[in-house]
Amino acid sequence: MLIEVAGIDGSGKTTLIHAARKRINELGQAYAYERPFQSEGVRLLEAAASRAGRCRPYKVFGHSTVEAVRAVDLVARSALLHMYKGSNVQHAFCDGYVVEQLGRFRQFGLATAQNLEILKFATQPDILIYLRLPAEQAIERMRGRPKGDSLLLEDDPLAATQKVISALEEVIADLGSGVIALDATQSPDRLLTEVMQIIERSQHGA
Repeated sequence: MLIEVAGIDGSGKTTLIHAARKRINELGQAYAYERPFQSEGVRLLEAAASRAGRCRPYKVFGHSTVEAVRAVDLVARSALLHMYKGSNVQHAFCDGYVVEQLGRFRQFGLATAQNLEILKFATQPDILIYLRLPAEQAIERMRGRPKGDSLLLEDDPLAATQKVISALEEVIADLGSGVIALDATQSPDRLLTEVMQIIERSQHGA
């Protein structure tokens, strides 16, 4: 199956995906893969923006261009995920995918009919999991990680994080029952147990 895990940075997406992959592969009944999305087009814009100094691409090209490039890349790469849809023996976990792109459109006022139409061409997930985490805890987790999170570079990281979460929550509300929202404040072991149960129920058509 194609399983999307969405949420704010620090919500535990990577930790959960790695643990679920390990558990599924150890059980020996299916293969599990990680298929995170990163836009090569946006990386190109980042390189071009760097000619103006240490500058974020949206400062040079605007959010509209950056997000349109990201969305087109997402749809193009999503064709490679079609092989996993509906499969009980191959599971692909992806993050930074459709829900987060919808959130970015909403966050930057770009949720136009034209932009939303682009994402309709993406391979849609069989299971959509949203990890819900308050902004304060997300910031605390991000600050405790060795990698640099982009939200921490904002002038007001907490306000920026709250804005991202608000946009994601609006998307989740719009999608309704198609999303399984989980409490990301609970332990990684408990989250893993819940996700494994979700996958098992989905396999049996429950």
